Amino acid sequence: MKSLDSLLHSLRLRSTVQNRVVVGEPWGISFPACQKSGQFHFIESGGGILTVAGEASVQMEPGDLAIVFGGRAHTVQDVLRTYPIPICQLLDTAYPICPSGLTLRFGGDGGETSVITGDFCLEEAQTHPLWRLLPSYILLKGQNGQAVEWLDTTLGLLSRESMEVRPGVRAVLDRLCDVLFIQALRGWVRTEGTVEGLPAAVRDTEIDEALDLMQRFPSEAWTVEKLATQVALSRSTFAERFRRLTGETPMEYLAHWRMHVAAQTLRNTKESVAYIAQQVGYESEAAFAKAFKRIVGVAPGAYRRNREIPLAQGVAQG
Repeated sequence: MKSLDSLLHSLRLRSTVQNRVVVGEPWGISFPACQKSGQFHFIESGGGILTVAGEASVQMEPGDLAIVFGGRAHTVQDVLRTYPIPICQLLDTAYPICPSGLTLRFGGDGGETSVITGDFCLEEAQTHPLWRLLPSYILLKGQNGQAVEWLDTTLGLLSRESMEVRPGVRAVLDRLCDVLFIQALRGWVRTEGTVEGLPAAVRDTEIDEALDLMQRFPSEAWTVEKLATQVALSRSTFAERFRRLTGETPMEYLAHWRMHVAAQTLRNTKESVAYIAQQVGYESEAAFAKAFKRIVGVAPGAYRRNREIPLAQGVAQG
């Protein structure tokens, strides 16, 4: 899983704990779709039903963690017949029940469920390969009413910090969210039985090696044939397996990775566009600028000036 290291290392997250919410039956919460972000929901106690747009509903129990990724509206509710209230409306009507004000009470007088909810926002979502390889949501099941061991410490800290009144509590919670996101992705890729997508790709020795080569050496003049030779596969076998596992051709993946590296360099340095073009494998500034605009949606110079731009409407090929 060498390729996962550089994917995770290149993540630039802005994470926020929204609130710890104690909800009494009947209750339901709806969350809008957001292209560049995702939401997480951790069930501390009680239980609920998660319904992601376009997917079957799933039961969540104590210790379960769900992360819903961008572009999918979803609901969390006690039972499907309960009308869900939009999260923005809930935050206006719920009332705090702890000194920090971060734990809120909402819902009816029935059995209670405690949920910690937060947001993840991924910078350069339009170019980062990880964002395109993620499913609509992932669900990590707990064990015996608690989160799995490697998540339990982080989630326990989130729970305790959300109840405290201490300097810097928001900063601590946000950094814990970053850790939680990376831990959850590491756990997800270890999930057995996944036959396609990122977990299958990084567990496949040859495809993982090819991904790692492209990510570590984006300036290399890679071709499908050259990558296949490097991982000791025939061209046809490599190309078919790569596309089946990732949903993209090797050259499509490489183009997006190069633009991701270029976008980060444009945002974080004062290097010239010509220099950046060479660093990501383009012989001319013009060819690079054309590819960048095709994939990202704006020219490199405009991207650097604007810093924050909307997600490109279409995903470029090649």
